[in-house]
Amino acid sequence: MGDRPQAPGAETAAADFPARPDDRLDDRLLAVRAAEGDDDAFAELVRRHCGALLALARRLLGDPAAAEDTVRDAFVSARQRLPDLRRDLPFDTWMHRAVTDRCLAAPSTPPPAARTAGPPEEAVLARALARLSPGQRACWVLRELQGLSSEEVAYATRSDERTVRARLLQARRLLAEEAGPTAPEELGGAARSLRGRPAVDREAFTGRVAAAVRAVTGPGRPLPLGAPDERLWVADTAAAGVLRAAADSVPGVRAASCRLTPRGGGVRVAMTLAVAPHAPLAGQARRARRAVFASAARALGLDLDGVDLEIADLLEPSADASWGKP
Repeated sequence: MGDRPQAPGAETAAADFPARPDDRLDDRLLAVRAAEGDDDAFAELVRRHCGALLALARRLLGDPAAAEDTVRDAFVSARQRLPDLRRDLPFDTWMHRAVTDRCLAAPSTPPPAARTAGPPEEAVLARALARLSPGQRACWVLRELQGLSSEEVAYATRSDERTVRARLLQARRLLAEEAGPTAPEELGGAARSLRGRPAVDREAFTGRVAAAVRAVTGPGRPLPLGAPDERLWVADTAAAGVLRAAADSVPGVRAASCRLTPRGGGVRVAMTLAVAPHAPLAGQARRARRAVFASAARALGLDLDGVDLEIADLLEPSADASWGKP
């Protein structure tokens, strides 16, 4: 699927491109894009998951400022390590481990109870959590407040499920001793109240992470635009974002990987797609290719040598019944 399309109307195939990735993109597609330098895709991942991760770090460290620094640094590190993320491992599970690792490795701090200000439920829980060891606290918070399964808690804490169950049993016993006869009601109410993650300005936090990422990553590889003597260039990561958006403009198609390789006087594109299985796949791929060619010429002034497409995944049905229909 690499030939230049000759169908009429190709020059108008692409639509206006969104400034942010579509909210319906799942984490797997966003992670693939972000691993190739798509800043918008990574920002969407931060926006989606920062609330839960900040809540986790705050419960484990007992210090909101330290929690924000820890989660920000975990995201910056993750941005650099995304190419190594296993395809079968959910992004949020991976990030829960990254944040838990950093919290457990943090220098000893005063007990959370001494550092927590907020609603009464926060104080009740903080006093109880202060009695737990770091490992017990991590398991209890991940299971009871974050809602992870025992298997996910074991992954996040780098232990096995048997160890997780033992730590949870010990934690529940100690928490019951701390709260006395009212333990089940008090702690249960506090946990239910705090399971709704603490309010966080997601946009502001995402902006701080983006600034930190820019400080440690480059702009991408330059690709030539126009004639050789014009000395015009565009970063491959920026060009890939425009071409992904063009493919996304085709109903039922979402772009994942997009790699651009200079070849002779032009550029070759290799793109993987996830498509909705409601129409012939070849037809969807042809429409995506036309959109990519049109976008490269109209939006970038980029001369493409060809577009190689691979359908690598099928999209989950959308809650919007009209989505994906041509």
